[in-house]
Amino acid sequence: DQDWEGAAADYDRAYKLDPENSAVIHRKASLLRSLGKYEEAILLFQKLIKIDPVNTRAFSSLGITYMNARHFEEAKREFHYLLELSPDYQFAHAALSSIYLFQGKPDSALLQIRMEPDSGWNAAYRSLIEYELGNKQLAEKEFQEFIATGGHDWAYQIAENYAWRGNADQAFYWLERAFDQHDGGLDEILGNPFFDGIR
Repeated sequence: DQDWEGAAADYDRAYKLDPENSAVIHRKASLLRSLGKYEEAILLFQKLIKIDPVNTRAFSSLGITYMNARHFEEAKREFHYLLELSPDYQFAHAALSSIYLFQGKPDSALLQIRMEPDSGWNAAYRSLIEYELGNKQLAEKEFQEFIATGGHDWAYQIAENYAWRGNADQAFYWLERAFDQHDGGLDEILGNPFFDGIR
């Protein structure tokens, strides 16, 4: 219900009751990330990994947190650790591709997205990479195909695409759709680098 203060109070209470509970740690850290409290979230995700060193979701969450905090090298390290644990982990290569985009390295981003096993994540970021590589016609074709097939499930990622291209009106239109659809991606909007151009 997006009652962040209520959620924070409940997670704080749960954490005090059971500070070694991996589910509680993950949820509390995720909420802190959503609120932009990245350093606190990073410490909790690191604690979670010490408790459960093969928790692939923890590595992914820590990587996202580093990315939103603009610690790109640390984010890449976590996603590489994740891929060592689980080479077919969905989203890991997409995350690495986006980090390379933020660092101005679209060629490296393209190499990563080609290895992404999930077709949705692949489609979400491939057109962005082609756009950055200067292949505007191909990028637009792939983007329109993504909108046609993913409009119901990928509204937040469509908004990311528009924001990255500097089209604020369409970015906000798709953010409204994401909001109406209760898209989980909105939890990341505060720090998501894709939105920096229209923030």
